[in-house]
Parts: sequence; structure tokens; C-alpha cells
Amino acid sequence: MSKSKRGKLTDELLDILHQAFSDPSVECNGQSLVLAPQPKRPPFYIGGGPDIAIPRAVKRGDGWMPVSIMPEDLKPMIDDMQQQAADAGRGNLEAVAMKTLPLDNLNAAVELAQAYREAGATHFVHTQDYSSPEQYQELVDIVTSEIQPAVR
Repeated sequence: MSKSKRGKLTDELLDILHQAFSDPSVECNGQSLVLAPQPKRPPFYIGGGPDIAIPRAVKRGDGWMPVSIMPEDLKPMIDDMQQQAADAGRGNLEAVAMKTLPLDNLNAAVELAQAYREAGATHFVHTQDYSSPEQYQELVDIVTSEIQPAVR
């Protein structure tokens, strides 16, 4: 599927989702869809490169979800997103940065997480492989007990 077709489908889906969370009955492709019971709308974070994802987030989303962009490179992108949002009459959007922190060096991990916050990230998602539920729990424990308190 071409990028332009994927982008058009993404925009259409986001429009349908917005409509579905404000009106329980939505028509899509000639079919009536009902979202019942109607839940609270979750935030729509748009992933992808800044040239496409930021304008889409400004128009149809609640924020941008960049992946593996270092804080010093990310800051001007987030600043640009917030300016585009302001120009469009929107409030500040969320910036949900995703990156693997170096958890084997807690000082470096805290410094990197703080750098993301200073770059304008409103949320941070630590990404890391794990091989078992126990290892996943260990990672969660490190992030919640060592990283989060130091960054707040």
C-alpha cells in the first residue's frame, strides 16, 4: 500500500473515531456502526516522522509519539509542533517520547529521562525487550522506583 493511501486511510479512520466518540451512531463505508456503551475517548497519539505525523496530530490528534529521537534533536520538533498547534487554535499537544533507557546505568538513565522532559516530552515510554513476566516486572520496578521519582 502506498504511503499516500495509508495516510488517507489513517485520516479517515481518525475522523471516524472522533465522530464515534461524540455520536454513538456513525456511518462508515455505507454501514452503520454503533459504539455502545460509549466509552470515554482515549487520547489519539500519532506516531511517525515529524513531517507527516506532526501536522496530522495538530489536525486530528492529541499529540505526537516520536520513537528513538534523542532529546537534543527532539526539542526543536516539539517546539515546532506546539507552534503549529497554537497557530491552529489548539492548546499544547502531548509529546510521548519512546526510547530505551540504559537501565544498567541508573544515573545515565535518569539523565536521559530528564533530558526528554526538558526537551518538551510530556510522557516517556521506556522500550525494552524482556523474556519473562518476572523480567518485565523487574523492569517496571526499576522504572517506577528509580527513574520516575527522579524525573518528577
